[in-house]
Amino acid sequence: MATLRHESCGSGADAATRTAPDNVGLRRSMWRAVLISVVILLTALSIASLVNARVVHSRLSDAGNRLSISDANSLLIEQQLDEVFWAQSKRLRVDGTLDADDRDLLRIWLAYDDAFLNRNRDNPTLKHERAITHQRAGRSALLLGDCPRAAEHIREALRLFTELSRSHPSVAGYFADIAATNALLGESLQTSGDKEAAVRAYRDAVMMMSDPNVPRSEEGNRLLAQWRERLDL
Repeated sequence: MATLRHESCGSGADAATRTAPDNVGLRRSMWRAVLISVVILLTALSIASLVNARVVHSRLSDAGNRLSISDANSLLIEQQLDEVFWAQSKRLRVDGTLDADDRDLLRIWLAYDDAFLNRNRDNPTLKHERAITHQRAGRSALLLGDCPRAAEHIREALRLFTELSRSHPSVAGYFADIAATNALLGESLQTSGDKEAAVRAYRDAVMMMSDPNVPRSEEGNRLLAQWRERLDL
């Protein structure tokens, strides 16, 4: 891999550094597959409006939250793409430059996320989808070096997840959502140079993830250990 150099927000992140040639082909293939999926999603959303859709999510499912088949399929596609996004973005580092393919796809994600959020800005039935979209947009903006935009999306995701947790106090999964969003905010603040605020955000993430009501998992334990290390910035 090419040597990664530190790149804080606003310091010229568009000067891309290419990865080693032996990885470029594989990475382009993976991103191309994701890009095709995004196009499919946008087509599906143009056919099946989400404006009046109710949340399709195991945490909120009940007899009253029934969708038409087209709306349910559209939200299912979106949820699957969200999983693809996070799986792919894990290998991208905020402190390193991105190659052109990575940047192009992240900009596509941001354009889609902005369109979705603008269309459903005041839709109370899509609060969960709005929260995860703001979270994803925050990660994309952070990777692209736009810390102010990232913080705006992340704080809105945090607000929505907090409202959801208060409306559904028995849903332990929202504690994990809030913890992960606080950690993402900490990463954004750390990248922009505000270490004191970053430590506070990481501390909030650790406290929330340590709640006994949060289901324990190997991935959750790994993240918790990682966030605890960042308390010593």
